[in-house]
Amino acid sequence: MLSEERKEELKNLAENKFKISLNDCCFIGGMSLEYLGIRKANDLDCCIKIDILDKIILDKSSKYTKEKVTFYHLIDKEEVALNYYNRYLNIDDNKIINNQSYHYNDSGIKIVRAELVYATKSIRKAAHDLRDIKSLNEYIKKNPNKWNWNLIPKKLRKKIMLENGFFTPFQKLFSVQKITGYTIIHILGIKITLKKKVTNNPIDRIN
Repeated sequence: MLSEERKEELKNLAENKFKISLNDCCFIGGMSLEYLGIRKANDLDCCIKIDILDKIILDKSSKYTKEKVTFYHLIDKEEVALNYYNRYLNIDDNKIINNQSYHYNDSGIKIVRAELVYATKSIRKAAHDLRDIKSLNEYIKKNPNKWNWNLIPKKLRKKIMLENGFFTPFQKLFSVQKITGYTIIHILGIKITLKKKVTNNPIDRIN
């Protein structure tokens, strides 16, 4: 849950600075970790319903693109990201805002579900992402009933669960994970690590 001070700050940002309803936006990124009590968000990022986005984009705002995502740096440390999660998970802003499965609701303030943040960070894997993934892994283990793996696209979900030690029922029985130089096989809960055989192939020596 967010502190009353933080909720007031976000409400003021939406209603007084952006001049929009709280129902038309969702706070994303680190705000979901703050909501879960993991860490405080470093900045205020949000997404806004696409059909009203033009109403708040001012001439003085700065527009830039990072990782094929368009951002609008509007006021101080606040930014609006355009379809940020669509870039990684094929889930657009309107779906995150309109579908309650994809966001928390804290006194009318929408905050993106941590599952989407976790999945995105698992793709990017920057240094700060890895720290957050570690913290989220601890949260998941302590709160398995509050976590919905099904929000993450199936193919990516299986990969992430395997990488972080969260196995599906089938994977608990049998799974194969390949890491550089090694193959790790899980059979009925037993972990077998096989080292890749090194061959003296002349082609391998071509520079």
